[in-house]
Amino acid sequence: MDEFLKYMQITAQKGDILTAEANLLAVGVYQKENWENDFVERLNDLLGGKFKKLARMQDFEGKIGQSILFSAPKELKVEYILVLGLGNADDLSLDGIREATGVAVQRAKSLGQSKVA
Repeated sequence: MDEFLKYMQITAQKGDILTAEANLLAVGVYQKENWENDFVERLNDLLGGKFKKLARMQDFEGKIGQSILFSAPKELKVEYILVLGLGNADDLSLDGIREATGVAVQRAKSLGQSKVA
């Protein structure tokens, strides 16, 4: 087992994910999702409009394997926010969730962060 993974903490929480305390906050969005929903709008506002802007610039569509990393604003209890693509909502499977989780774990590892929510 990878030595890093022995110390990794991954938290699943019901409720408002934007109130989580962690080093890295992993947030999933669906491909072709209407990003005008309340959650995405709130996330975009917290990031000063950077999510939607970078999504356009980097051709981020929410496909499985896609991600965008942000430094978190000071009002959140996290250091980084990682927005992950989950693919089409109708096609979401356990394998898709595993792949998205793997992207989050690898990114946390590369950043030297051990607490992921």
